[in-house]
Amino acid sequence: MSPVFGELVSGFRTAGGVGIASQLSTSSMVVREERDLRLVVRERGEVSLYCGRAADRSDGRYLFFDGALAFRVRAFLDLLASLSEDAGYGGSWDVGVAVTNTHGVSSWDGERASSPGTEYDAERYEQVTRVPQLELEKPGSATDRLVGELLRSLGNASAHTDLLADPE
Repeated sequence: MSPVFGELVSGFRTAGGVGIASQLSTSSMVVREERDLRLVVRERGEVSLYCGRAADRSDGRYLFFDGALAFRVRAFLDLLASLSEDAGYGGSWDVGVAVTNTHGVSSWDGERASSPGTEYDAERYEQVTRVPQLELEKPGSATDRLVGELLRSLGNASAHTDLLADPE
Protein backbone atom coordinates (compact mmCIF):
# COMPACT_ATOMS: atom_id res chain seq x y z
CA MET A 1 0.00 0.00 0.00
CA SER A 2 1.32 3.47 -0.83
CA PRO A 3 1.03 5.96 2.01
CA VAL A 4 -1.57 8.66 1.38
CA PHE A 5 -1.55 11.91 3.33
CA GLY A 6 -3.43 14.31 1.08
CA GLU A 7 -2.07 17.63 -0.09
CA LEU A 8 1.52 17.96 1.15
CA VAL A 9 2.80 20.80 -1.01
CA SER A 10 5.21 23.08 0.86
CA GLY A 11 8.76 22.00 1.61
CA PHE A 12 10.67 23.53 4.51
CA ARG A 13 13.86 23.17 6.54
CA THR A 14 13.75 22.49 10.27
CA ALA A 15 16.30 21.85 13.02
CA GLY A 16 18.26 18.81 11.90
CA GLY A 17 16.07 17.92 8.96
CA VAL A 18 13.55 18.75 6.28
CA GLY A 19 9.82 18.56 6.01
CA ILE A 20 6.82 18.91 3.81
CA ALA A 21 3.50 20.39 4.88
CA SER A 22 -0.03 20.97 3.73
CA GLN A 23 0.50 24.69 4.29
CA LEU A 24 3.11 27.05 5.66
CA SER A 25 2.86 30.42 7.31
CA THR A 26 3.96 33.38 5.21
CA SER A 27 3.63 37.09 5.80
CA SER A 28 0.36 37.13 3.87
CA MET A 29 -1.15 33.90 5.22
CA VAL A 30 -1.72 32.55 8.69
CA VAL A 31 -1.65 28.78 9.07
CA ARG A 32 -4.97 27.35 10.17
CA GLU A 33 -3.90 24.77 12.71
CA GLU A 34 -6.87 22.52 12.14
CA ARG A 35 -5.83 22.05 8.51
CA ASP A 36 -2.11 21.69 9.15
CA LEU A 37 -0.40 18.40 8.30
CA ARG A 38 3.40 18.17 8.51
CA LEU A 39 5.81 15.35 7.80
CA VAL A 40 9.40 15.80 9.05
CA VAL A 41 12.47 13.63 8.45
CA ARG A 42 15.55 14.39 10.57
CA GLU A 43 19.17 13.49 9.89
CA ARG A 44 19.25 11.07 12.86
CA GLY A 45 16.51 8.98 11.26
CA GLU A 46 13.57 10.39 13.22
CA VAL A 47 10.35 10.69 11.26
CA SER A 48 7.33 12.53 12.61
CA LEU A 49 3.83 13.36 11.41
CA TYR A 50 1.87 16.21 12.94
CA CYS A 51 -1.86 16.57 12.35
CA GLY A 52 -3.41 19.79 13.60
CA ARG A 53 -6.96 18.60 14.11
CA ALA A 54 -8.47 15.46 15.58
CA ALA A 55 -11.82 16.81 16.81
CA ASP A 56 -14.34 19.57 16.23
CA ARG A 57 -17.38 21.03 17.93
CA SER A 58 -20.68 20.59 16.12
CA ASP A 59 -24.22 21.20 17.37
CA GLY A 60 -23.03 21.40 20.98
CA ARG A 61 -21.04 18.16 20.79
CA TYR A 62 -17.29 17.58 20.71
CA LEU A 63 -16.70 15.01 17.97
CA PHE A 64 -13.48 13.05 17.49
CA PHE A 65 -12.37 12.00 13.99
CA ASP A 66 -11.25 8.57 15.11
CA GLY A 67 -11.36 7.08 11.63
CA ALA A 68 -9.04 9.79 10.31
CA LEU A 69 -6.61 9.16 13.17
CA ALA A 70 -6.57 5.39 12.54
CA PHE A 71 -6.11 6.00 8.81
CA ARG A 72 -3.22 8.45 9.35
CA VAL A 73 -1.48 6.07 11.76
CA ARG A 74 -1.79 3.20 9.29
CA ALA A 75 -0.53 5.42 6.44
CA PHE A 76 2.39 6.55 8.62
CA LEU A 77 3.36 2.91 9.21
CA ASP A 78 3.17 2.34 5.45
CA LEU A 79 5.50 5.31 4.99
CA LEU A 80 7.98 3.85 7.49
CA ALA A 81 7.94 0.59 5.50
CA SER A 82 8.75 2.52 2.32
CA LEU A 83 11.51 4.52 4.02
CA SER A 84 13.00 1.33 5.46
CA GLU A 85 13.04 -0.32 2.07
CA ASP A 86 14.56 2.72 0.32
CA ALA A 87 17.24 3.12 3.01
CA GLY A 88 17.98 -0.60 3.34
CA TYR A 89 17.06 -0.46 7.03
CA GLY A 90 15.89 -3.76 8.52
CA GLY A 91 15.50 -2.80 12.17
CA SER A 92 12.60 -1.82 14.37
CA TRP A 93 10.91 1.57 14.71
CA ASP A 94 9.67 3.08 17.97
CA VAL A 95 6.35 4.71 17.10
CA GLY A 96 4.14 6.85 19.30
CA VAL A 97 0.80 8.59 19.12
CA ALA A 98 -0.26 11.52 21.28
CA VAL A 99 -3.63 13.24 21.07
CA THR A 100 -4.34 16.22 23.31
CA ASN A 101 -7.56 17.94 24.44
CA THR A 102 -9.54 14.71 24.30
CA HIS A 103 -11.68 15.10 27.42
CA GLY A 104 -15.35 14.93 26.46
CA VAL A 105 -14.90 13.86 22.84
CA SER A 106 -17.17 11.23 21.36
CA SER A 107 -16.61 9.36 18.13
CA TRP A 108 -17.74 11.06 14.95
CA ASP A 109 -19.86 8.68 12.97
CA GLY A 110 -21.95 10.02 10.13
CA GLU A 111 -24.34 7.10 10.59
CA ARG A 112 -25.29 8.09 14.12
CA ALA A 113 -24.99 11.86 13.91
CA SER A 114 -28.07 12.33 16.07
CA SER A 115 -26.94 10.12 18.97
CA PRO A 116 -23.41 10.65 20.34
CA GLY A 117 -21.30 7.73 21.46
CA THR A 118 -19.30 7.29 24.65
CA GLU A 119 -17.41 10.37 25.80
CA TYR A 120 -13.69 9.99 26.44
CA ASP A 121 -12.81 10.95 30.03
CA ALA A 122 -9.07 11.75 29.86
CA GLU A 123 -7.36 14.96 28.75
CA ARG A 124 -4.79 13.14 26.65
CA TYR A 125 -4.23 9.85 24.89
CA GLU A 126 -0.70 8.49 24.46
CA GLN A 127 0.59 5.17 23.25
CA VAL A 128 4.03 3.96 22.18
CA THR A 129 5.07 0.67 20.63
CA ARG A 130 8.06 -0.91 18.91
CA VAL A 131 7.32 -2.08 15.38
CA PRO A 132 9.66 -4.70 13.90
CA GLN A 133 10.43 -4.45 10.19
CA LEU A 134 8.43 -7.58 9.33
CA GLU A 135 5.34 -6.15 11.00
CA LEU A 136 5.49 -3.07 8.76
CA GLU A 137 4.52 -5.35 5.87
CA LYS A 138 1.18 -5.98 7.63
CA PRO A 139 0.75 -3.03 10.02
CA GLY A 140 -2.74 -3.82 11.34
CA SER A 141 -1.61 -5.10 14.73
CA ALA A 142 0.76 -2.13 15.21
CA THR A 143 -2.06 0.25 14.29
CA ASP A 144 -4.24 -1.53 16.85
CA ARG A 145 -1.56 -1.19 19.55
CA LEU A 146 -1.26 2.53 18.80
CA VAL A 147 -4.91 3.60 18.50
CA GLY A 148 -7.07 0.54 19.19
CA GLU A 149 -7.45 1.28 22.90
CA LEU A 150 -8.74 4.78 22.12
CA LEU A 151 -11.19 3.47 19.51
CA ARG A 152 -12.46 0.79 21.90
CA SER A 153 -12.88 3.42 24.64
CA LEU A 154 -15.03 5.45 22.25
CA GLY A 155 -17.04 2.36 21.30
CA ASN A 156 -16.15 2.61 17.63
CA ALA A 157 -13.30 0.12 17.02
CA SER A 158 -15.52 -2.22 15.03
CA ALA A 159 -16.00 0.49 12.40
CA HIS A 160 -12.25 0.44 11.70
CA THR A 161 -11.36 -3.26 11.68
CA ASP A 162 -9.94 -2.85 8.16
CA LEU A 163 -7.25 -0.56 9.64
CA LEU A 164 -6.66 -2.47 12.88
CA ALA A 165 -6.18 -5.90 11.34
CA ASP A 166 -4.66 -7.43 8.23
CA PRO A 167 -6.19 -9.97 5.90
CA GLU A 168 -4.82 -13.48 6.41
